[in-house]
Amino acid sequence: MFFKKIEELESFTLIGLNSDFRGDSNIKGELRVEGIINGLVNADSVVLGQAGTAKGEITANKIIVEGKVEGNLKAKEIVEIKSTGKVLGEIFTNKLSIMEGGVLNGKVETKVDKSKAPEFEPRKQI
Repeated sequence: MFFKKIEELESFTLIGLNSDFRGDSNIKGELRVEGIINGLVNADSVVLGQAGTAKGEITANKIIVEGKVEGNLKAKEIVEIKSTGKVLGEIFTNKLSIMEGGVLNGKVETKVDKSKAPEFEPRKQI
């Protein structure tokens, strides 16, 4: 069958090339930005394409940056800065990945699951 029920479709929102969106947004599903977005963004996942620019705070489970962000990123799972990505702001996440060439100018705060963190004993000084 070629057609799916609306309930079976994944939610996907696109801010296309040469588009400029201003204001706060709450997105169910994935947001892909190839244009410009200004304001607070709250989504399940955000992909900022190479041509994309975001100014403001982004909150999502997963954030992938290939373009430029001026603002804070808050991700429950992971923030990935690709080789073409640039982030100017603070990052709050459980996991952070920065590929060679990626730029981060700001502060990073990661949360560590203490139940999975190895324990280290201090070395005795001689």
